Amino acid sequence: MTSGAVGMIEVPAMEWLFPLAAVVVACLGFLGRSVWTHSCPRDEMVAKYLKHYEYGESDDLLTSEPRQNKWWRSWTPYAQPLNAWSSLAYSFIGIVVLGVSYVDMSSDGEPRNEMAKYPSFGILYGLTNIWLGIASGLFHASLRDYWRAVDAGMTNGVIMAPLFFELFLMIQHSEIGEYWFTALALLLQMSFMYGYMPYGSSDIVLPALVATTWTLGFYSRYSEPLPEMWKLFKQCQWGLFSGFLLRLYDIKRKVPRFLTVLIGVYYGMNLFYFWWSGYQIIYFVPALYGGVVMIFPWVGHSWWHFSTAYALLLWYVLNRSTPDFVWKKPPVADKLGFLFLICIASVNAVRRLCLKQIPLILRSFYNASYPSPIAMVSKDSADASSEQEQGEAVTESKGKPSKDKELKEFENMSFKIHTRIFILLSHCFTVLYGYKIVVSSVWYKDVYQCYDEDAEVTADLQLYYFVSGAFHFEAWIYQAYKLLQGEKPDFKMLVHHAVTNVLIFFSYGTSSVTPKRIGSLVLWLHDVSDLPLATLRLFLAANYDIGVKATYPLVLLMWAYWRLWFFASAVLYSILTVTDVSQLLESVRYPFFFLLGTLWVLHCIWFGLLVRKGLESRKKEGKKQG
Repeated sequence: MTSGAVGMIEVPAMEWLFPLAAVVVACLGFLGRSVWTHSCPRDEMVAKYLKHYEYGESDDLLTSEPRQNKWWRSWTPYAQPLNAWSSLAYSFIGIVVLGVSYVDMSSDGEPRNEMAKYPSFGILYGLTNIWLGIASGLFHASLRDYWRAVDAGMTNGVIMAPLFFELFLMIQHSEIGEYWFTALALLLQMSFMYGYMPYGSSDIVLPALVATTWTLGFYSRYSEPLPEMWKLFKQCQWGLFSGFLLRLYDIKRKVPRFLTVLIGVYYGMNLFYFWWSGYQIIYFVPALYGGVVMIFPWVGHSWWHFSTAYALLLWYVLNRSTPDFVWKKPPVADKLGFLFLICIASVNAVRRLCLKQIPLILRSFYNASYPSPIAMVSKDSADASSEQEQGEAVTESKGKPSKDKELKEFENMSFKIHTRIFILLSHCFTVLYGYKIVVSSVWYKDVYQCYDEDAEVTADLQLYYFVSGAFHFEAWIYQAYKLLQGEKPDFKMLVHHAVTNVLIFFSYGTSSVTPKRIGSLVLWLHDVSDLPLATLRLFLAANYDIGVKATYPLVLLMWAYWRLWFFASAVLYSILTVTDVSQLLESVRYPFFFLLGTLWVLHCIWFGLLVRKGLESRKKEGKKQG
């Protein structure tokens, strides 16, 4: 691939891609018109989407007389034609990025820099931008709530490929390669689009994530950033700020006093960036567009599309054109910290996908087979069945639960089920990964090998620690979040996760390999014994009695062996009886034993509760049979 030089930055030749992208985007625009003319008539648009007050371009749809509609209503079915077409700027950028990345992947030559060396990030980035432009365009054309959710999710998730590219270069972990990081970036994108989202507006999240990505890039890789790099950075920064301000101008168009202050801030910042960047002509473009927005406030949102798309392109241009000699690597401690954050974010992404998608799957089953299976296990249905068997006359309202009550019970069961499915999936993953790392190790076969001071912390043990620790730490954060939402806290689980997290950080934070090997055993015995318990709780949430009766004995057996016997006889006993240890280990022996002993006591308490609940359930079942 040929390239042209701009200062010391080598920019790939993309001239042939721009006309191709323009043709594809034009086809998308006309395709959208035919699609939405057929599937979303103009009269239904307001009913499809209720947040019309955020977009001045569709204000006229609120009027009762169609004659007051804007002039373009006579020739286009789009609710917001300018916003819809300007959204395709993302698709234009995506086609260019995808084309360059494809050439990089198929090239046999030596890559000029890291972006060309790892093109999978560019391919994901290009595809994401293409889909963002299409989703945003379809939303503004139709005002359908489905496309609004996809648009917001992709606006939040479009920066995941750049973000994980920066983190991949920072961490360079031997156990996680390029495609693993790309897959994790895709996972987070999917969670933004199809997962539960309790976070803020995409108008704030996207600029924040872009700023974070640039900061990570400059911090982690550029020992002496080139002047051209700083120019691109300033253009990207002002693109985000200007888009956000003119987007806000559209939202606040009916508050004149606020608009006066806002436009003053806008032009003041534009002058500042014009001076700071060495009086570049490009800063006249947002200045002119700002004047248009002052006359027609409803065009402010379209500038958000243009400016943020330009900012997203600048990131790729910078990373695809920067020579290798300005790159550097961060300290090891920072690598490990970012790796742990990635693990936590990935676990949270899976949780949010389960929170949203599993109820939808259950809902589709529920709607397809009404009355649903929950009616068969609800209290009213059980009472009605018992009365009918005894020959008693019951009214129809008492014999069959109402639709609303049944739906409420279904929602409660659905919430429990999707939470239990997430927990079960997490334990399956950690058990399989722990089996690969821990069970095959020398210290699992001989626990006193944990105290071999000459051994080193291997990369796979490090990653297992981070993955298992991420599940526990994310669970702790999630419980804190529910506590802030006003839900009743589970103090036993809060204490359990708190002690576990303290032990994880304590054991990993020491320089010795011993606490890490002991910690891997503790993590393994937790996960392998929690797997049948998670299955039992899922069966309980689904009211599946056969599954409950089959897994309950297995739960008691696994807990008795792993959490009570193995924990005490192998882990705790070895800490007290090992003799040939360093002075460092001797100084932390008893604090370490105390924390692990606290955890073992909690296990004994919970095991007693499991036994008691089983006995109580058996007594209730006997009374019913009697």
